[in-house]
Amino acid sequence: DLAEARLRARALSSPWTRIAADSPNAKEAILMERLLSLRQVSLFSRMSLERLHAIERITQESEYVRGEVIMREGDLGDELFCLVEGEVEVLRGAGTPDERRLNRLGPGAYFGEMAVLDGSPRSATIVAATPVRVLVLAGERLRELVQEMPELAFDLLRILADRVRTAEQNLAPTA
Repeated sequence: DLAEARLRARALSSPWTRIAADSPNAKEAILMERLLSLRQVSLFSRMSLERLHAIERITQESEYVRGEVIMREGDLGDELFCLVEGEVEVLRGAGTPDERRLNRLGPGAYFGEMAVLDGSPRSATIVAATPVRVLVLAGERLRELVQEMPELAFDLLRILADRVRTAEQNLAPTA
């Protein structure tokens, strides 16, 4: 019985369960899905529900079709993209004879942070390998979050180090 299940869920201590129990319409279900998607992003995985909800309110959702360029190497940009659905290819020299695939990212990954952090042009082209849905966070907001929560900087550094290692492996000459 749905009514009884909602009543029991509201009595639980988990704020996630309470929100789900109080979700009578599609709008609330979308909110819950977006919160859970943000929770899967390593940068935000340790945040409280209240903090995630605040971040969700300052993001914008965008969708891309397979093959669509999300961001282009060399362009200026000041947004962080949180991959909610689908997969993207990270390319260097896209569209040239020297094109190299650096990485493939899936749900829970984020990209665009390097240009946000240093103000330099994008270092790679990101192309939707499948239909993609992202939550976009303005760079100014990300910088504010890092100042409020310095522990976010450690996750950013960890991801950057991992990406440098992956890129080095992918760019290493093959024997």
